[in-house]
Amino acid sequence: MAVTKALHWLRTILASRGIPTIVLEFHLEEILAAISEDVTDQPAMQNQFGRFLADREAERARHLGAENRSRLIEMFEQRFRACTGFRIEAAAELIASAWVDEQCGIPGALAALRDWLTDARRFSADWIATVHELLAELDAAQGQST
Repeated sequence: MAVTKALHWLRTILASRGIPTIVLEFHLEEILAAISEDVTDQPAMQNQFGRFLADREAERARHLGAENRSRLIEMFEQRFRACTGFRIEAAAELIASAWVDEQCGIPGALAALRDWLTDARRFSADWIATVHELLAELDAAQGQST
């Protein structure tokens, strides 16, 4: 229980500072893979990490739907790759994760990432427009799923 509580706390801290939960999940999956191989005497920790990860997947499915999420992410990843100038890998996945974080009650999660990804000193106009279009699609998808 302490591990789960700590993970929720860490998620809130990171997401509110512009680091979407999907980044934490990626690192937890790596840790889980390492401890499953090397630390077989820690099943409680493995179970808590696994539960936290499963809860995040269920959360995304609840807010976006699994099929809609995959289609939307894939479509926007292609659009981001076509943008000129500086680009970020997995931008659509990061934005969708921050959007879900915000929907789950983490204030500022989306704004922190959006502000960075729409800074005209870093990114091109087509990139910034794509960020805004993805956010509009996410908002529209939420309206359809409720």
